[in-house]
Amino acid sequence: MRPLEFALVCWLIACLIAGLLQIAAPRRIGASSSWGIAVGWQREIALWNFALCVGIFYALLSRDEVCKLFVGRIIVVLSVLLGINHLASALSARAPTHTMGIIANGLGFALIVWGLLY
Repeated sequence: MRPLEFALVCWLIACLIAGLLQIAAPRRIGASSSWGIAVGWQREIALWNFALCVGIFYALLSRDEVCKLFVGRIIVVLSVLLGINHLASALSARAPTHTMGIIANGLGFALIVWGLLY
């Protein structure tokens, strides 16, 4: 497995887990964030995670390297934006969800950039 494919598999697993957590434990996750509990909003985040899973899965099955590169680049932008969003919230309120969001998106960013550059 090539580095980009490995990075995409890791992202696929992370998005799947994040989506399942948003569906299964919205109150617990919301209670540990500065954004509060909003079950419908968290369900929508889960659906976005699952949609990203579909795109990543398609890219992994594709023999088209441009497709894999394109999805990888989308993830780079997404991880930067999500990480900044969590950082902004973490600076205003110390909440475990945001610290985890910063760490997860930072690691995800580093992993996918490594996969793209290798």
